[in-house]
Amino acid sequence: MISGCGLIEEDFRLKRAAEAMKPLEAASPVFAKIGQLLSVLLSEDCKDRAGALMDAITLVDAVLCTQGAVNVPGELEEIETNSWGSAVTNAPYSVLHTLLDALTTSGGGRYGFVMETHEAHPELFEDYRVKHVLVQALGASHAELAEQVAQWLKESGPSILPLLYKEFDPKGKKEMVRRVQVIEAIAKAGANEFYLKMLPEAEKDVRGALIYALRHDNGNAPLLMDLAKAEKGNNKKMAHWALAFMDTDETAGFWNAYMKKKPGEAVYYLAESNTEWASRLTAGSLQELLRPWVHYSGSAETRMELTKESAGLLFAHLRALPKKTGPEVLECFRMAAVAKMLYAAPEEFAEWIDRRVHKKVLLGKSLDRNVIEELCLVFDNVYWDEKVRSYVLKISPYSEADEQRHEYCRRLSKPFDRYFTDLFIECRHPKLDSYLERWIQPDNREYCEKLKNYFYNRARTTQDNRIYLAPLRKLGLTDSSGLAMKYFKGKSQVYGWDAWDYLHSLPGTWESKLKEAEGLYELVNKKEIKGLNLKERLEEFIDFARTRAISETAK
Repeated sequence: MISGCGLIEEDFRLKRAAEAMKPLEAASPVFAKIGQLLSVLLSEDCKDRAGALMDAITLVDAVLCTQGAVNVPGELEEIETNSWGSAVTNAPYSVLHTLLDALTTSGGGRYGFVMETHEAHPELFEDYRVKHVLVQALGASHAELAEQVAQWLKESGPSILPLLYKEFDPKGKKEMVRRVQVIEAIAKAGANEFYLKMLPEAEKDVRGALIYALRHDNGNAPLLMDLAKAEKGNNKKMAHWALAFMDTDETAGFWNAYMKKKPGEAVYYLAESNTEWASRLTAGSLQELLRPWVHYSGSAETRMELTKESAGLLFAHLRALPKKTGPEVLECFRMAAVAKMLYAAPEEFAEWIDRRVHKKVLLGKSLDRNVIEELCLVFDNVYWDEKVRSYVLKISPYSEADEQRHEYCRRLSKPFDRYFTDLFIECRHPKLDSYLERWIQPDNREYCEKLKNYFYNRARTTQDNRIYLAPLRKLGLTDSSGLAMKYFKGKSQVYGWDAWDYLHSLPGTWESKLKEAEGLYELVNKKEIKGLNLKERLEEFIDFARTRAISETAK
């Protein structure tokens, strides 16, 4: 309106409105004031037409907001939300509208925006309008966004189910598959009628998802056995995976027969099951595979051949062991541990390991570096868990059935901060160093000091030492002298942003970081280190670090 002030004198509609106000001016002082402002606005000698227009608009707006009224016939009723979310969310329109737009449109950056908004304002995702759009977002073109939305909806509870049932298309695509996965995660057997109702018309992956969802109700066992015979391709697999969850005598008999006929396929499906009969069946089959190896001594008389087929069968059985329990499973581990070292005293255990990782040389013994790869395989899933104050074994096998990783965690009785820490330090291998980082025990001062000295030495002697910065921060290193010099001096080209990021990530005090930055800046001036925007970014960081160092000293 202000930009068009120059045309106001020619606006016949405004003049007509001013004339219509004249009879009302006598009815109220406020109306009289509006008429007065209009007269000034439309007069030829008005010097500040924009200001006069703003005054008139402001007064008219105030009158409308305080005196205006709208009447609709009928009783006052609660807003209809179908109970799938909160009716009112105190959120700025700009944020809520942008969130809804990011969830329903395509384009770069929207996944990051949605994730940041969820972290900063999780309450927005409880708004009934957002819940409605989240269901639509299950079909987002950005697969990572769609999968994340599915995880959030699984935590919503039963109130979201009506939205998921609404307009469900059994012949749909990935969006409908995710709907089924969310429904069964929330309702499980409670939605069995829905699975059965949609199954006859369902096609492709949606059909497979519905078949797999039938596992929640044991009453579906006869239907699943029929489907296992009739279906093809992936849907046939879904029927078998669902059957693996059935805890009935009928299904146990089905799998007993399957194991005798095709043991490799049977344990492949039973990897998903944690029923008692599945534990017994899997362990019994594994015992048969292990029995020939129990008394194997390596001699020519007892020579054993591990073929590709037998190795694959062993691997399939080992993959099926997570979630399995019972005496039969324990017996498998006893048979596998031929040397019985799992039950030996720590000293005997260390001696047994030592003989296998070292080889004799002229002046004593040296590390057999060929075993490092095997050490990586053995310890890949071992962590220190501060909550339980123990070492734990974490494994996350991938399930083809629901396309998710499921984590299993078990405590380990053996302490690794003794022999194996010394062994890994001796190996000086980046992969094993990453395992040592997992084993940091914040309250074990002596152990932390040992690791801190080792990691600092590795960082001072390894050119690409960035992997040691995080563990050194955890271990409380206060002086990072020489680390930046080592990292950047061997590089032919250094980018300014990389220098800033590295220096900021350094362990130690800000005074220590400042010294490293100043040393690096000196090398740049000497042209021993070159890079794009390097000098400018270093100057910025030095000013930044100096300020932080002063603040740090003051505290």
